Formats: sequence, structure tokens, C-alpha cells
Amino acid sequence: MNVLIVAAGEPHSKPLLRWLAKRSQWIITADGGTRAARRGRIPVNQFVGDGDSLTKRERAWLEAAPFPVRWHPVEKDETDLELALALALERKPDEINIFGGWGLRADHTLSNLFLLERAARAGVSALLWTDAERLQVLLPGEHLLESAFVGQRVSFIPLSDRAEGIVTQGLRYPLHGDMLARAASRGVSNEVSALPASLGFSKGVLLIVQAIEIA
Repeated sequence: MNVLIVAAGEPHSKPLLRWLAKRSQWIITADGGTRAARRGRIPVNQFVGDGDSLTKRERAWLEAAPFPVRWHPVEKDETDLELALALALERKPDEINIFGGWGLRADHTLSNLFLLERAARAGVSALLWTDAERLQVLLPGEHLLESAFVGQRVSFIPLSDRAEGIVTQGLRYPLHGDMLARAASRGVSNEVSALPASLGFSKGVLLIVQAIEIA
């Protein structure tokens, strides 16, 4: 099962949202993400949030909705997106896609990036989408670069102090058991040169950023 979470931040690209929705079997809106879902005419299966970024009309629409609606207090320990991610993980999905998880607030954006690690540690592939890129947190092991295409820009950024034993295939600048450090930029702006493209590493936590093409 693929789950889509629609959050309140950027992007608000309707083509991307509709493309993600077509690939999803369950769609959760996190508070203000309800607005983007309604504007994109995306079906909603569940809502969670505190309502602080909703209009009166949007709240009334949710109160009359035929799907589960979970209200939370404004003063709480979790962001609306974290609550939505917890609901998504309850469904034991194969993949979670997050639309609107990137925005103008750096605190929310950074928090959302680290939430991807929570999904990865639960054994679930979680992707955060912007209009131009997809972001994913990877744990040690062998990974095929999904949605790779020749010429695609791809970057590897350690979220741990170091990521070690990195071996790549199909990249312009190959890594052969190398180490990348969090306080350095060596893993930025590589490029897919051949398919299949893959990555393996033995230690650490890596954020992978891939440019996207949406037909």
C-alpha cells in the first residue's frame, strides 16, 4: 500500500499532487494540507490536525466529512505532520509520500526531514517531495536508486556524523567504499550516468536528494 500525506507547506504543484495521488491507496491531510487537497480535487481518506491553519469553511467541511477526522489541541508536543506520519505507519504501508512538507519555515522543514528517518527505521520507504526534488533517508544496506534517469542530479548528505563504506554504481563520480562526513559537502551534485544506478553503505544515515521529472 502507498500512503500520501498532504501537508500545508510548499509545494502546491497540482500536477505533482495529482500524480502522487494516483499512485496512492490512502490519502491523509495534515491540517492546512486539506486546502491543497481540495484545490487539487484529491480524494481524502483521513484528516489529522489542530485546525489552526484552517478557515471556518474548511473546518465545517471536515466536520461533515464521511472520513475519519482526528482533532488535536493546538498546544501539543507533535507537529501535524508527525501525527499524520504516525497514522500512516499504522497502516503498515510499503511507501509513504509527503507532499507539502517543505516550506518557508526552516524549523518545520528540518523537522520534517528528520521524520523521514523514523519511517526508515520502521522499515518503510518515505519520500518528501518538492516541485523539483524527492528526498529520502536511507539506512545501511543496498539500495536501488528508484526513479533514476541518465543525467539526473543526485546528492548524498550524511545525517549522522559519518556514513561509511559507500559503494555506488551508475554514477558519474563513483564511490568505492568511501566515507562521507556530515560537516563536508563531498556528496553533493553527483549525476546518474548509467542504469541501473545503486548505492550501498555499511554505517550511518544518509539523506538522498534526487531531481525529478513528472510527466
